[in-house]
Amino acid sequence: MTVKNIVLMRLNGTQDKRDNYVTLPLGLGYIAAVLKKEGYKVSIVDLTLEDVNYDNVIERLRNIGPDLVGITALSYEYIQVKKMASLLNKNIQCKIVLGGHLPLYNYKLVLEKTNVDICVIGEGELTIVDLLNNISSLEKVKGIAYKENEQVKLNEARELINDLDTIPFPAYELFEMEKYSTLLMNDIYLSKKFLPKKRTHKKTSMEAGRGCPFSCEFCSKMFKKGRRRSI
Repeated sequence: MTVKNIVLMRLNGTQDKRDNYVTLPLGLGYIAAVLKKEGYKVSIVDLTLEDVNYDNVIERLRNIGPDLVGITALSYEYIQVKKMASLLNKNIQCKIVLGGHLPLYNYKLVLEKTNVDICVIGEGELTIVDLLNNISSLEKVKGIAYKENEQVKLNEARELINDLDTIPFPAYELFEMEKYSTLLMNDIYLSKKFLPKKRTHKKTSMEAGRGCPFSCEFCSKMFKKGRRRSI
């Protein structure tokens, strides 16, 4: 199998209704930047920006014609993952790869109960390139779990990326940035009473580092070691 055209997708975890607080999906941006650097054609589909009509979503994907669809998901979005993977399996001839926190902790459930083909466990920037280079010999790829003859296989873990400066900046050009940056700021991070009235306040997200040196019991502890980008 040859992969040339890739769609990266964020699902809608708010009962398929447009999210009232939309954040830029930086994880997809980093993966997209790495894939573009490697010469792949990449598109972004962010379903948090809209009231989801699945027939329309599948039609959009048919028009793109992806060889691989990469989905990012949190644990509570399992139902959406199962639904989307089923629709992709029935309507689009492509590999389905899942990343994010859901497969990190639940890869066995995902691979046994959904149409997802491959789960990326942990950071994806190096793993996705390795995966695409070895799409027909998945046993060589660190940091993934996958199905083989109806059996779930878990490969050796991949080391963390120590030097974050080796990762290109997110592929902002693939996002409709106005939809993320010109939404009115809400009270989650900054009270409106401190902002000038009758103005749209632009916002965005950035990643200055990964990981944390602490051990809070309520945290997923995905990345224990703190790593920073240079100033």
